[in-house]
Amino acid sequence: MVYPNAGATLTATNILVEAPTGAVTQTITLMYSPGGSTTEPAPSGNYVSAGISFTITAFSAGEPMTGVVFGVPVTITLHYTDADVRGLDQSRLQVFYLDNSTHSWKADGIVIVDHDVANHRIVFTIKHLTRFALFGATGRQVFLPMVGH
Repeated sequence: MVYPNAGATLTATNILVEAPTGAVTQTITLMYSPGGSTTEPAPSGNYVSAGISFTITAFSAGEPMTGVVFGVPVTITLHYTDADVRGLDQSRLQVFYLDNSTHSWKADGIVIVDHDVANHRIVFTIKHLTRFALFGATGRQVFLPMVGH
């Protein structure tokens, strides 16, 4: 449970969610749900899914809440494995959220605080709840020859 005057943490297999004091104005319960691979189109910019997605949902009095915006950013530490990011440029991993109104992945508002490539950990902050996913750039580019006359 997250209380207005006390921070709280939520821990799952590969994730730690830390809600600081002042993040909420009413007592809520946070629930983490892993989501696996994504079915929505990847974000633009040569990104592909790392196969990690998850949803964090807030509940009040046992009922799911929508439109939750935190007063203070919530910090999430996400751990990934070599297998998750095989073929991806680990230095260019990025967390995106699913914008339900456009069914597209966006990164605005997500702040990467730390990215420890050696220990397979990315730390970021969020201000709202939705579905999140880890994407990486493949590092592959295709260059086509230019033909002129």
